[in-house]
Amino acid sequence: MRETLDVHHGWIVTGLMGRALFTAVLSFIILVLPSADAYGCSCRGGIPIWETFWKTPIVFSGEVLEVTRIEQKGRPSFLQRRRVRSRVEQTWRGEATPVIEVMTGSGGGDCGHNFSRGRRHLVFASLHEGVAVTGISRRTQPLDKAGKDLEYLKTAMAPRAAARRAAPAGFGP
Repeated sequence: MRETLDVHHGWIVTGLMGRALFTAVLSFIILVLPSADAYGCSCRGGIPIWETFWKTPIVFSGEVLEVTRIEQKGRPSFLQRRRVRSRVEQTWRGEATPVIEVMTGSGGGDCGHNFSRGRRHLVFASLHEGVAVTGISRRTQPLDKAGKDLEYLKTAMAPRAAARRAAPAGFGP
């Protein structure tokens, strides 16, 4: 019986024994060695606008002034958070301020909403440790695509001009 030599990534392995050893080492590397942290998004689609509106402490429309990436050590670059500063046009829930900052993910699999400077959005944000936060699991969307939500908001609560009135206690920073 003739023995053949196989070359795998610079290693010479012989016959069936070599292939079995190569498979065992490769399996160990894939299955046993520790893996990197996994980040995911759990989006709850299909929630009616009325339920979202009444359970969301901050709802406003505005123009994005600035999007700043926030460096976070230990997180991959595609999962870095972003701070979005917007000029508020109308406030339906939360504190009516002329400018608001909202945190979101980068959009690389971490549920971050894709904000871009100069674009107008309808924003639904929650408060996390006193910071407004939004993402794709909320109804946040470009204003030009928010027709149905805006129709509901017209009937739900009259909007306030930015900075005209303070929100009830417990809403806002």
